[in-house]
Amino acid sequence: MLGAPATAILPLRGVGFDYVLNSIRWWDGMAPWFFDQQVMTRGIAASIGFPELPGIAAPDGDRDAYGRRLMLAAALSAGLLVNEDALQRPAQRQLIASLNQLKTESEALAEDGPIRRLSEAGAAVTVVLRESPAQDDAVLVVINNDAGPQAIDIDDWLGRIEGDGRDFRDLTPGAAASALLASPLSLAPSEVRIIGARPAGARIVPGASLPPAPGVARIVIERVSPELDGGRFPVKRIVGDRLQVFADIFRDGHDKISAALWLQAPGTNEWRITPMQFWDNDRWVGATRLDHVGETSFAVAGWTDHFASWRDEGSKKRAAGAAIELELIEGRHLIEAAAARALGDDQARPPGRLGRNRDAGRPNG
Repeated sequence: MLGAPATAILPLRGVGFDYVLNSIRWWDGMAPWFFDQQVMTRGIAASIGFPELPGIAAPDGDRDAYGRRLMLAAALSAGLLVNEDALQRPAQRQLIASLNQLKTESEALAEDGPIRRLSEAGAAVTVVLRESPAQDDAVLVVINNDAGPQAIDIDDWLGRIEGDGRDFRDLTPGAAASALLASPLSLAPSEVRIIGARPAGARIVPGASLPPAPGVARIVIERVSPELDGGRFPVKRIVGDRLQVFADIFRDGHDKISAALWLQAPGTNEWRITPMQFWDNDRWVGATRLDHVGETSFAVAGWTDHFASWRDEGSKKRAAGAAIELELIEGRHLIEAAAARALGDDQARPPGRLGRNRDAGRPNG
C-alpha cells in the first residue's frame, strides 16, 4: 500500500486485513500528508509504523535520528515494527521495551482512533492529539521539528482539549518523573514528548444516601433527563447500556461550576461518581455504564469550581498583560488546601511542585 493512490487503497475497506503499514518512516513531523494517510487507512486496519526499512540496519551515525523516528512510529501508529539489529543495541532495546510497555497501558497509543493536529502546518513544534476509538483515553504528542531547543506553553495546548477532569502526565520514556507538568515545556532539539491526557475515571464513595445539601443553595439544577412523569416512574435500560444524563446547571455570579453524575447500583452501599461535561448554554451531560440488574438510583450534583474560576480570571489578566502576582498567591493557597484534602497517591503530587515554585509569582521569575 505504501505510495499507492487513494483509488487503490479505499476499496480495501471491509476486506478484513489486520494491519497496514504507514509511511511515518519518511515523515518530517510537519507535512500534512501523514494525517491524511492515517484518516484514509483507519477504516481498513490498524496501522504499523517502522523507524527503518525492514531488513535494513540503521547507519551507525544515524542513532539520534533513529530514536526520533522510533518515538514517532510508536506515538502515532497502533503497532511498531523494528529490525532485529535494533534489539542488539542496549539503548535502543531499552527504548523499544519502554515504548511497548507504554502502548500496553494506553488505549490511545495501542489503537487507531481519531488523530488531529492542533498546531499550524509548518510550525517549529507540531502538537498532535491522538484519542482511543472510544475517546476514553488520549495523548498529546509534542514534536520539536527544529535543530535547536524550543519551549511551548503546554498549559495552553492542554487547555484546548475538550472535556474537564483530565489527568495530565508526561509518559515519555526516560523523562524525569514529575508530579505536575512544568509550563513552558522545554524541548530538546528534535525531541518527541508524549503527554497523557486521560479523562479522570469514576470515583467510588461509600454511603447509602446522598450527602446533605449545603445550607444555602447557590447551584440550581433543573430539567434532568431522562425522566418519566417527573420521576414517578422509573426509566428503563439494559445491562451494558451507557446511561446518558442531561441537566441544566447554573448559579448566580460569574464563578465557574462543575458537575458529576452519581450512580448507585442495587444492593450496594456506595456511589460511583462520574464527571459531567459542559454541553451548551446551561446544559451539562454525563454518562456511565450500567452493570447490574435491578432498581438503580442516579443523581446530579453541581458545585462552584474555585480552581476553574481562578484559572479563568488569571488567564484573562495574563492575556491582557496585567499583573497576576495576587492571583498566583491565591492559586498557591488553592493548591495547598487541595493537598490537605488529598488522599492516596494524590497526596504526594502538589507539595513538591509548590516548593520548587515558591518564587514563581515574581516578575520574570
